[in-house]
Amino acid sequence: MDKTKFHANEAKLPELSVKPFAKYDIGVKRNWDDKYTGYIQCDFMSGGREGISLHAGFSWALGK
Repeated sequence: MDKTKFHANEAKLPELSVKPFAKYDIGVKRNWDDKYTGYIQCDFMSGGREGISLHAGFSWALGK
C-alpha cells in the first residue's frame, strides 16, 4: 500500500500515498424496551494515520 503512486495531469503526487496504519475501536450499545437503541463509539488510529474519532447515535422503531 505504501508503494502506490498517484498522478494528476501527469504530475506525480507522492504526498498522497498512505502508509500502513492500525485502527482500534471500543464502544457501548444500549437497548431500551426493544424499541430504542443508543450507542457511543471511539476509534483510535496509529501508524500512517494518527487520530481519534468519536461516534454516537440513537434510533427508535416506529409501530408495534
